[in-house]
Amino acid sequence: MTHELRIECNNYSGAMSQDRCNLLKEYVKQNMKHICTIRDVNMTEIEILPNLIQPTLTIKYENGDHAALVETLDKILLDVGITAIKAVVNKIVTRAVEGVLAGSGVGLVAGASSKNARAALGATLVGALLGGIIGNIIENRILELVSTKERGMWNHQPYVQAT
Repeated sequence: MTHELRIECNNYSGAMSQDRCNLLKEYVKQNMKHICTIRDVNMTEIEILPNLIQPTLTIKYENGDHAALVETLDKILLDVGITAIKAVVNKIVTRAVEGVLAGSGVGLVAGASSKNARAALGATLVGALLGGIIGNIIENRILELVSTKERGMWNHQPYVQAT
């Protein structure tokens, strides 16, 4: 199951730098590879005022204890002088199954209008294939953990959806 950890950091002054973002991405990848299976690391900087930068780091990973990942990432960022202040972990799920079902239903209806069983079957299969492809592209994020840093300690609040 893929998860996304999005960590917001304190603002710093200076100019935006793609080189800094790339260096930090590689540094995080190297220092976190023993903790989880990393799929992607991305760092963005937004200039909120002239010479005031707001950095955000996003990590997609496969496994690992979410709270431990937040705390480990915080230590890695502190090594390079960046202070993390808030982290959010989402589970990423795709809509592939729903896409297959919707696509096959649309294909079946379209094929049934032809009064030809082979055309109906072919349209159903094509619809299911296209629906699966489109559904796999659509990502849904389900909130799992919100962490905030208070007085130097992380406060982890797991999010449990009501059933």
